[in-house]
Amino acid sequence: MKIVCLVSGGIDSTVLLFRLYKKNNELIPLFVNYGQKSIKQEQKAANAACKLLKLKLNVIDISGLSTIKSGLTNENISLTKSFFPNRNIILLSIASSFSANYSCNVIAIGIIGETNFLDQSKEFLQDAEKTLSYGRKIIILAPLSELNKLEVVRLAKVNNIPLDFTYSCYSGFLKPCKKCLGCVDRKKVFEIEGLNQS
Repeated sequence: MKIVCLVSGGIDSTVLLFRLYKKNNELIPLFVNYGQKSIKQEQKAANAACKLLKLKLNVIDISGLSTIKSGLTNENISLTKSFFPNRNIILLSIASSFSANYSCNVIAIGIIGETNFLDQSKEFLQDAEKTLSYGRKIIILAPLSELNKLEVVRLAKVNNIPLDFTYSCYSGFLKPCKKCLGCVDRKKVFEIEGLNQS
């Protein structure tokens, strides 16, 4: 199956990419720069994942969205305020449009379960698929949506998917801040599984 796979360099999208690759899909990795503070480290991690799988990373720049106020994009807003309005529908919209270049109608995103964000719910995914299918049929794959972060990390361990190069911090610093939600979640599950927290 030909799939445009959204990658961010984080744990979830990396596990998604490797899982889809191991199932012999034809993957077209896509990284979106939406002006996030962690752009350099995320893109570096996404490139590392693609290099291991001998895939070319495609990049789309919409960094002008950094003007939208969020802890993910604005240096003056706390990292704890990490909600970016409509981020997932923006990413899925771009992926669905980009997929037309490859005569592809399947897109994948590393959404996981047990989240406080409504744009990661089953209902959201169903509605997004319906909305994006106006004009041509789009299929959204989110195979990790039934798993929590710990289960995703355990899936990586079972399948020998490397996570050491992944980047989870919202700050963009080479040395993670250890305070944002991304760092806190990573520390918790890596400690449980006895993994290096680099």
